[in-house]
Amino acid sequence: MLLHRGSIITWSLVVGLMLLTFLPLIDSLIPLLQEDEATRQALQSFIPLDDLQQAFITYAFQLCAVLVTIACIAPIVNYITEEHRGTVDLIRSAGTARYAPLEGAVVISFATLACCTIFAIAGGLVALQIQTSTVEQGSTLILVASLKLFLQVVVFIGIAVLIAGVAPHLIHFSWLPIVAATVFSVFGQVLGLSQQTVELSPFSQTDLSILLAFAGFGVIAVGAGLWGSSLREISK
Repeated sequence: MLLHRGSIITWSLVVGLMLLTFLPLIDSLIPLLQEDEATRQALQSFIPLDDLQQAFITYAFQLCAVLVTIACIAPIVNYITEEHRGTVDLIRSAGTARYAPLEGAVVISFATLACCTIFAIAGGLVALQIQTSTVEQGSTLILVASLKLFLQVVVFIGIAVLIAGVAPHLIHFSWLPIVAATVFSVFGQVLGLSQQTVELSPFSQTDLSILLAFAGFGVIAVGAGLWGSSLREISK
């Protein structure tokens, strides 16, 4: 864990600073949209403008969720790289359980997720104090958006761990669900996708019960991946 402390802190700072600088932009965006119809129509291709402040917070956290997912999947992918280098084999030869090295990568992923979520909350709450406009129930929106971010990322961690544990030679395919979900969420309206299709992406899902189901699948997938790693030989 200590070896990855710098990476965890760096990703957390990136997420916190991104929200801290991005959210106050709503102050300059609102009058611009009122004056420029072309800008309003262009922005509406990415986010709904019925409640601009809430939509802007949701969109900012959506982008952060993509970054956090990348940060959390990287340790799992790097673990398989270490398998191929023989490092994991040396650890196992010391008498540790077969699943323990992958379990260590999972712990790093969830530590990254937890720290990034905490910094997202801090950055979002400070941003609310900086901007001049008042967001109704802004603190609640930030907390709920942070919870959703956490749940959204868990499912992708689960997929990566499942692949790492059962089919490590396919580990790079763990990036595909992230790419697909990002395209659906960020560019779905531009591509003319239906709302039902866009909401297939965890990044676009706002229903907490559905997100909990996604996260539940992710947790089960983590368990299955660890179980699979305990049954196989290195990189087989």
